[in-house]
Amino acid sequence: MLKSITRGLMARKLRLLLTALSISFGVAFVAGTFILTDTLNHTFDQLFAETTQGIDAAVRAESDFDTQPRPVPEELLAEVREVDGVDFAAGTVSGYAQLVDKDGEAIGVHGAGPPTLGLAWPEGFPSSSLVIRAGRPPQAEGEVVIDAASADDYGFEVGDEIEILLQGPSERFTIVGITGFGEADNLAGATLAVFDLDTAQRVLDKEGEFDAIDVAAEEGVSSTELVNRLEASLPNQFEAITADNLAAESAEAVQEGLGFFQTFLLIFAAIALFVGSFIIFNTFSITIAQRMRELALLRTLGATGRQVMSSVLIEALIVGLFSSVLGLALGFGVAVGLQALLAGFGVDLPSTDTQFLPRTVIVSILLGTVITMVASLGPARRAAKIPPIAALRDAAPSEFKASKRRIGVGVVLGLGGAIALATGLLAGGDQALTLIGIGAAVFMIGISVLSPLFVRPLARLVSAPIQRTRGLAGRLAADNSMRNPQRTATTAAALMIGLAMVAMSATFAASLKASATEVIDDTFRADYVVTTETFGVFSATAARRLSERDEIAVAMPLRFGEVRIDNTQQFVSAIEPDQVHQVINVQMT
Repeated sequence: MLKSITRGLMARKLRLLLTALSISFGVAFVAGTFILTDTLNHTFDQLFAETTQGIDAAVRAESDFDTQPRPVPEELLAEVREVDGVDFAAGTVSGYAQLVDKDGEAIGVHGAGPPTLGLAWPEGFPSSSLVIRAGRPPQAEGEVVIDAASADDYGFEVGDEIEILLQGPSERFTIVGITGFGEADNLAGATLAVFDLDTAQRVLDKEGEFDAIDVAAEEGVSSTELVNRLEASLPNQFEAITADNLAAESAEAVQEGLGFFQTFLLIFAAIALFVGSFIIFNTFSITIAQRMRELALLRTLGATGRQVMSSVLIEALIVGLFSSVLGLALGFGVAVGLQALLAGFGVDLPSTDTQFLPRTVIVSILLGTVITMVASLGPARRAAKIPPIAALRDAAPSEFKASKRRIGVGVVLGLGGAIALATGLLAGGDQALTLIGIGAAVFMIGISVLSPLFVRPLARLVSAPIQRTRGLAGRLAADNSMRNPQRTATTAAALMIGLAMVAMSATFAASLKASATEVIDDTFRADYVVTTETFGVFSATAARRLSERDEIAVAMPLRFGEVRIDNTQQFVSAIEPDQVHQVINVQMT
């Protein structure tokens, strides 16, 4: 039996390859997603380890919000420096500072791209991740150091003047240096404008305060011991954290954000595998039909039904393993393509080793193999039922009759999937996307189970014009498609599922766009919205300057933030009460 299986596969190499491709594309998406996200996680682990280079601990204010840490007063720096075991301490400041190119266009990715950061130069630290590539660090008012990526892309050199957009009015600075972030030309795609500390506090609207205080320990004092000493000396509203924990915390926050990206890619992989399983089922069904005499001959030679079924499953196992290995190889290409896509959006990541973890291999091979085996189970069971007498006659396909079990299973699956889909769409909640995905998949399977019932009426409808125009050939084609509805439905299943997914995605995207447009049309009375390219905060003077123009009736500033109500973090908006009804349609309840 094993020799028969091996010779059969080697005799049909092209069919083996084409069958494997249907699963390998899905496996490639899975492997590529894991390779990319594991590489990104490793990259950001290294990246944030570099951001804490040269420090042993950080002092920061405790905050009720993850996204809005409270500032540290400048006066606390003197107290930190007096703590036993502190060798060096300095305040850090960061905020919004967007570079403007020589043509007057703001540098930065449109929408929610990498941030446009303003920083204070880490003066006095023994070592730092910021490395001067040309020129010198900033030392006085009116001086700035910019990242090497922006300098290369937009033709800036040391000595040039550059305009920088700030929360207040924009200002012009002289470029005194070009910096890199370790070996990278910038911080994961973020543009950098680095000032001396006094200038950074002024232009980033943080005069008299720091974001945090970085601390280096004396020789012989561990970071944990330093944190304990700092905690004992600090007021209650402040905390100390080791540099390693700070780097891990920052990396974890980014990785949590990447979780959505990973889920998004894995959804595409699941769709590809789902469609691929129908192709596998179809291929093995057709193969069994073509090999009916061969399998029946094995039965006449003494093979049992279980051996025939096992032979089909072993063939599926070989195809699944081959598909999985091929998918793993293609996964590297998918990962490289996705990383190039990120680079196209401006996310310039430091070079790092590609992460190919054992989990990627195990999950990819298990997925490809198990899905192939499950998809071939039905054809394998039918192969086991082929009688030995079929080897001695031309076995015509039996007349298809819809069984009560098929109708019952199809109706149950279809209704169950539709209910789950409707619940996810209408009820919402944390599990909405999961319900929509499972509901859509189960509904599709139910439709596939019932699809042979619709083959004949649909074939008559579709073939009517073809029969009239193509004569005998059209009639033969129509009769052939209706002769075995199950075979026709199986053949059409993969294409049906694929097109249904495309139609569903297109309809969902169009509906989402239309809904968003309708909400905006109903809500906004304003004619224009002024915002930054990266949705950052900008100067409140802009609204006042716009209000002074004769052609503008109302220019209302909006500010967004967070509050905690009944121990729940919520977003809030700040408005001008006497202007809001002129620009926004607010229904008071």
